[in-house]
Amino acid sequence: MIHVDFFTENLLLLERDRSLFKDAMDYYHKYRRKKLATYSKTGTPSDYLTAQYQFDRYVLGYKQLYLVPQVDIFNNLTKIFGLK
Repeated sequence: MIHVDFFTENLLLLERDRSLFKDAMDYYHKYRRKKLATYSKTGTPSDYLTAQYQFDRYVLGYKQLYLVPQVDIFNNLTKIFGLK
């Protein structure tokens, strides 16, 4: 599941790079496939839990995701929703 805060916090980056979300998803799914293959070989609970790592935590820092300053996030949201 991808939380809505992913889009609100990274909206500036997503506007600049239209393929960023797809790239991040591919990056995450590559990790999951690798970890699930490891789990298939070993069958250990720790490998299963490692394969279930959350999307937003795994992509943290990938192409600057989740690293946008809070002020910029707020300014962008005020522009989008017409807040004063």
